[in-house]
Amino acid sequence: MSKHEHYEKSPKLTVPQIIEYCKKDLGLTFNLMDEETAAEFLRTHNYFFRLKQYAEVCQDQTRKQAISVRIDMDTIDWLKEPGEKDYLQRLNAVLRWARMRGCPIANLT
Repeated sequence: MSKHEHYEKSPKLTVPQIIEYCKKDLGLTFNLMDEETAAEFLRTHNYFFRLKQYAEVCQDQTRKQAISVRIDMDTIDWLKEPGEKDYLQRLNAVLRWARMRGCPIANLT
């Protein structure tokens, strides 16, 4: 029995269903982009797999706190590989990814 044998694909959603999913399940408010513009983007780009990431990155900025940390230079270089812009957002996304997957932070010291 292969490891993919029990995997069931989710049905493909239409663009209106994706917009509704974003509003109800992901909590997107379409403040940065109206629904019509988002729908047109989805029709022409098909980036649904990135919507969850978009929802996480576009959270309310008031819930963030500026801090000062020391990070190894090789780690900073790795974060900047895709481009210097937004590397701090990538750092936050990596930390959120680890937290959401139950990374045992106590064992990392």
